[in-house]
Amino acid sequence: MNKRQGTSLNFGIKKFRTEGVCDSTTSGASTSSSQSDVQDKQEEHTSTQKKRSEVTHGVQCERLSRDEQHQLHLLLLHNAQCHHNPGVAGVALKAIIIGLILSLFGEALLLGSFLYGIHTKRPSLMLPFLIINFIGIVLLFILFLASTFIGFLNAAESGLIVLVVGGLIFAIPCYIWNFFYSYYLELES
Repeated sequence: MNKRQGTSLNFGIKKFRTEGVCDSTTSGASTSSSQSDVQDKQEEHTSTQKKRSEVTHGVQCERLSRDEQHQLHLLLLHNAQCHHNPGVAGVALKAIIIGLILSLFGEALLLGSFLYGIHTKRPSLMLPFLIINFIGIVLLFILFLASTFIGFLNAAESGLIVLVVGGLIFAIPCYIWNFFYSYYLELES
């Protein structure tokens, strides 16, 4: 008697259903229906384990029909393409890293100009560094206000924590910028 069995394999993207044909012979008088059900379950479990091991090791399974083999091939091909295509998150991460590298390179150029201005006592070379860093401090202040507002919307305690910690973090670049600006004013006069 031929019996169709189905096993469901999960490859992480979607469930892939395979069906195999299994021969099970039972003698009507010697086995009861419950023993037959137990044997069927054992055969199904053994068949499932064999198929899973064959599929996971990349071996072509002869028990799969042509259509199932084609679907499995397309699914494995799609999995392979997903590993080579980083998607939106990978592209965004690369863009952030490139932006940070360019930002650090630009900041190094500005700092070099600032230090050269100090060395040659020319305050005009210090001005680009001061202007760009002041813009950064204004943006940091806007971020500080927004995060404090959102913190107070969620809970008063979290808003207070953001206010205190964010205020301390915000004070450091303000102090450093003020130090550089005072030196600029000293050289200018």
